[in-house]
Amino acid sequence: MQPFARQCFLPVVLLAAACTPHPEGPAVVYSADTSRAAYSQLPGSLDYVTTAVRQMGEPPLVGAKLRPGTTVIRFVWARSFHPYVAVRFVMEPKQCAVMATEMTAEQTLWGTPDSTGLSEAIGTTPGKIIRQDSVPLLAGDCKAMRTTLERLGLWQVKSRTPGGLDGSDWRFERVDANGYTFVQWWSPNAQEGHQLWSAGLALLKMANALPSGPRELY
Repeated sequence: MQPFARQCFLPVVLLAAACTPHPEGPAVVYSADTSRAAYSQLPGSLDYVTTAVRQMGEPPLVGAKLRPGTTVIRFVWARSFHPYVAVRFVMEPKQCAVMATEMTAEQTLWGTPDSTGLSEAIGTTPGKIIRQDSVPLLAGDCKAMRTTLERLGLWQVKSRTPGGLDGSDWRFERVDANGYTFVQWWSPNAQEGHQLWSAGLALLKMANALPSGPRELY
């Protein structure tokens, strides 16, 4: 991964509950560049998904500064007809946590119809965050998730150029001592792109963010 310019670096410290059952345990901490320019470093990204990541308050993981032994994994699920979901899984040697954010998609604003009844897009309204919280994890749950993701071979999957009329963008990112990794598909399923499908469902379940009905899972 090549270094990138940081003309406006604004470090932010991100906290999450520890995986120990004791509330006084140390918090998971790392820092990342949250300048607007940093979001443009995401590879192969759809502009509207990158905008949603920023609006959800999710930091860019490219170039994040980590404590030794820390791994951060994020799944962003951007659907055509349902709220977007971001699940961020932070693992340190002795603790871990998962953060979940759900946000409605941005809405297009249309101008006054012309004589033919057609309107032009004149802008957008940002999405609205409808859930943002942390889910504490026990050490056993953290280890099980790490094992699941490694078994799936998620990071060996080759990204596909996303896009389609209706569907969803499934974006996975990982940053650790070895650098940054990214994989992205458009609407994987249990047969095609099953590694991403299985990993996404596992992370959604861990974050208590699985959809309430089967029509929302796509």
